[in-house]
Amino acid sequence: MSSRSDNCCVLVDTYESLQQWDRVIETATQMAKVFAEDDYYAPRAIRDRAAAYIKKGLRVEAQADIRTLAASDPGWAKWTRHLRKALAQGQ
Repeated sequence: MSSRSDNCCVLVDTYESLQQWDRVIETATQMAKVFAEDDYYAPRAIRDRAAAYIKKGLRVEAQADIRTLAASDPGWAKWTRHLRKALAQGQ
């Protein structure tokens, strides 16, 4: 893991803990672009952004990210299920 990816993850985690969903979305979007070819950081960014969209009530955007995450590595299936459940419950 590079220091750049570490910093991005810490930043997203910090914004999540502060419930600053717009900043989570912005940072995760940039992270997904920067690490687009990475099998871990790009899906992680999409997962974090989907969760923030759910928290903001942005269903269409969350659904798009969940579909993208579902199409990635099968290792993200647990998170896909979790996000779909949260979306259904309106969390």
